[in-house]
Amino acid sequence: MTPLIVTRVPLTDNAEYGILLGALLSLASIDLQSGYVPNVALVPLALLCGFHLSFGAHRSSDMLAALLLGGTGMGLHLIGEGASFGLGDVKLLALVGCVLGAERGLDILGAAFVIGAVVALFLVATRRRSRKDAIPFAPMICVAVLAQVGIRAL
Repeated sequence: MTPLIVTRVPLTDNAEYGILLGALLSLASIDLQSGYVPNVALVPLALLCGFHLSFGAHRSSDMLAALLLGGTGMGLHLIGEGASFGLGDVKLLALVGCVLGAERGLDILGAAFVIGAVVALFLVATRRRSRKDAIPFAPMICVAVLAQVGIRAL
């Protein structure tokens, strides 16, 4: 009979996920109410990103992930001329990329786009929004992160 091996997540990982999820939930709420992501609401994630870049084992990878996700968001902002993707969403994506890394960040970005498409189709189909109305993106990122954290916990 082989012994049961239990892997434990270090306390710093739990604290980081707590800060990340708390910040994302508040950002999603703010974005739903006001339609934008204020800079001051990004401070907890910016501090967490600074911690990662200062003490993390994968500093260059985290920086690359921030540039990759932030660059993707900036590209969408420029293509949509600011109407389809706000700068708050761009900064949020860069910070999420820095904290979670490139692979998980890209997974979250893809999931957020799928979630956003489903929500947009539902809202347009039920005539609650038109095709030209803005739909907050921070809640989509929050749901994607929650889903990934839940999947990783299984």
